[in-house]
Amino acid sequence: MIEVLSRNLYYPATWWWKREPVPRHLRLLEGSQWEDPEVLQRGQWLGVQRLLGIASEWSLHYRDLLSSLGGPQAVRSWRDFEGLPVLTKETLAGSLDQLRTGSLHGKVQWAKTSGSTGVPVKFCYNLEALATNHASQWRGRRWWGVNIGAPVLTVWGRPLDASTRSRLIALTHMLKNYRRVSVYDLKPESMPRHLELMRRFGPKMIYGYGVAIYRLADYARQQGIDLRVPSLRVIFNTAEMMDAAKKQVAQEVFGAPVAEEYGSSECGAFAMQCPEGGLHLSVENVVVEILQDGKPVPTGEVGEVVVTVLHNTALPFIRYRLGDQARLLPQRCRCGRTLPLMELVGGRVRDNFVTPDGRVLHSALFDYIPIGFVAAGHRGLRHYRLTQKSVDHFVFEMVTSKEFTEAALAFLWRQTEHALGKGVRIDYVRREELPPDPGGKFRCFVSEIPSANAQ
Repeated sequence: MIEVLSRNLYYPATWWWKREPVPRHLRLLEGSQWEDPEVLQRGQWLGVQRLLGIASEWSLHYRDLLSSLGGPQAVRSWRDFEGLPVLTKETLAGSLDQLRTGSLHGKVQWAKTSGSTGVPVKFCYNLEALATNHASQWRGRRWWGVNIGAPVLTVWGRPLDASTRSRLIALTHMLKNYRRVSVYDLKPESMPRHLELMRRFGPKMIYGYGVAIYRLADYARQQGIDLRVPSLRVIFNTAEMMDAAKKQVAQEVFGAPVAEEYGSSECGAFAMQCPEGGLHLSVENVVVEILQDGKPVPTGEVGEVVVTVLHNTALPFIRYRLGDQARLLPQRCRCGRTLPLMELVGGRVRDNFVTPDGRVLHSALFDYIPIGFVAAGHRGLRHYRLTQKSVDHFVFEMVTSKEFTEAALAFLWRQTEHALGKGVRIDYVRREELPPDPGGKFRCFVSEIPSANAQ
């Protein structure tokens, strides 16, 4: 009953009141996912031309930039477009007023990034952009049989407290048929309450920070609690991705597949994984490029993700650098959808490590240490975080169980030292728990050396 009321009353009333045309965009997206790829690309190009026209007229930043190139009409091809400068978070933070187009396009909504990978960045978007993003998300959820109004358990980063705003958020969640677990409240004494909420609520989808979802699953596994909910269709892992080992634990404990949703606060959710395993790009909403040293790489090769958001005319994100590593895939998905495929490499934004001998190591390298840990027959490493304090000083914090042995610690020491090289001091510290960062995420790898991530 609640699902029906939420789908047919709450959501339509909210969209009407906010003037967000989500149903119209959802109908369009449901059809365009089967379109010929050339048709989709032509639609992208029209979106780029429209965005450049608006940006050159109403954004001081882009007016100056495009004027120096001969105006938006000088961008006549994809090659011309690829020659435009990349927009960075630093430029966004320092030139926000120059980037904005003002209130030309009606009401805007303000937000900011969590700051988990640096200083929080403030930005805004218009309601059309918000509607297209929500439509894209619901299209991807429908692939798994999760329709608007379905019960959803979110594992997210905002703390719940007694403030008026928090009570309003909690009420909104109830009307949307959502329930929420705060990642700030994943202490052992709180876990039974969260798991009981999940059992009583019976969600069709779990959605949220991947490592936080894993921590719920790991606790249930350690306690021998059966959390397989018959109604659960999918676990959408977003904002911070689980590695293969964590996904396996979550799938076994919850009895549902783990899928990925990829995007960012600034650009929205623009890639969704289907039941056949393909991570599909919402090319109706974005243009995604993969760059290496500022140049596009051939399909199939790894590079940095750069995104153009086609519908946010309030603050144009044109060739916006996300900092993640990925590759575009040449094949079609077995599901039959013509939306292009991408593959993330190493999950979300990571910190790089600089070693005493001058090497710059991508932290995805260290994913293989816990995988090898289990493969070698060791047990008991529940959570961990590797932090670089200085070039030659690292701290390996870990939460362990009774199964963790001195031999397991020796294995970790050998593997970590081998990866980092000689001349490095590694302090191993056992913790009762590892709290999230200020953005609510549980990053496993952190470098506190600014130069490590500038390379």
